[in-house]
Amino acid sequence: MTQSFVSIRAGASALAHIQQNGLTADDIGLLMGASGGPKWFVLQGID
Repeated sequence: MTQSFVSIRAGASALAHIQQNGLTADDIGLLMGASGGPKWFVLQGID
């Protein structure tokens, strides 16, 4: 069994959209993360 590093929590309509259309950057309106420097290593390519 492989381990997933992504967890998606979605309501019914959001889940239906993701299942039908996939998930793109245009679908994401908010990205939350803990404060502090370490998250920069992961998020630097998003901007």
